[in-house]
Amino acid sequence: MSMNKFKFFRISAVFLVPVLFVLSFVSFASGGQDVDLEKKYADILGSWEVDLNDAGMGMLTVEFYVEDGGLWALPEMGEAGQMIPVEGEEWKFTIDSEWELEFIKDDNGKYHKCIVINEAGGINTTAQKK
Repeated sequence: MSMNKFKFFRISAVFLVPVLFVLSFVSFASGGQDVDLEKKYADILGSWEVDLNDAGMGMLTVEFYVEDGGLWALPEMGEAGQMIPVEGEEWKFTIDSEWELEFIKDDNGKYHKCIVINEAGGINTTAQKK
C-alpha cells in the first residue's frame, strides 16, 4: 500500500511541476510587460482632467494606469476601460469602440494634452495632465 502512495505522488509531481513552472512564467511575463508599458507610457500615466463643460458635464478626472499587461482609463465616476492602441498610431487609443484618445506632446516633448472624442455623444474636447 505504501508503495502505491509513493507511485501516485511521483506521477502527480511529474505533472504538477511543469504546470507550476508554466504558471509562474505567465505571471512573471505579465509583470514584466506591465513594467515595460509603465516605462513606455510614463508621461500619460496618472490623473488627467477632461473638460466636458461644452457637454454640460463639467470637469471629469480620469486616471490612466497599467494593469494585467494593458493600459486602462478609470473615470472618477465610472468603470475602467482598456485602452486599445490604434494600429500605426503609437499614442492614439480607443476605449470600448466609443472613445478615441490621442495624446499630444508639448513644447518640451512631454505628453500633457489629450484629444478626447466620442462621436456618438457629440464630444470633441481636450484633457490636461494634473
